[in-house]
Amino acid sequence: MVNLQKPSCLTRHFSLPLTALVLGFLCLLSISVAFGQDDLNVHGVVSDAMTSSKISGVTVTVHKDGQKLDEFTTRGNGKYEFYMNVGSSYALYFEKSGFVKRSIEIDARGIPEEVVGAGIIMPTDMSMFAITPAMEDSDLSIFDKPIGKASYDAAEADL
Repeated sequence: MVNLQKPSCLTRHFSLPLTALVLGFLCLLSISVAFGQDDLNVHGVVSDAMTSSKISGVTVTVHKDGQKLDEFTTRGNGKYEFYMNVGSSYALYFEKSGFVKRSIEIDARGIPEEVVGAGIIMPTDMSMFAITPAMEDSDLSIFDKPIGKASYDAAEADL
């Protein structure tokens, strides 16, 4: 014979709020997993290569796997910052009228999950050269190539 008991007043009183709390926590957890994938933080300061002065008005454009992803224009402090996912290749382009265009490439593919952990921080300052009158009629296409390329190094366990 099975003895069925009515739920106590305490059980009935706390079961609905407890269920709502648990479901709310699970929803927040799933949102953070879905949208919290920015494992790579690339940031820095853009400055004049000759004077070391910070440059405002530099357009920093990020391309992910060859497609434009994001864009930011520096302010007076020359700072920029992007959050990106590992598992892709990125190119950052730095452009301002009167300055030579610069770029860097970051290959964030093949990084083991245990290395990613809480995220990878990659400080990347950029120096830009003002185009002088002597350079105006010159072929500046040599500057179209990236000045740096980063990729995961298993020996160092770092990007």
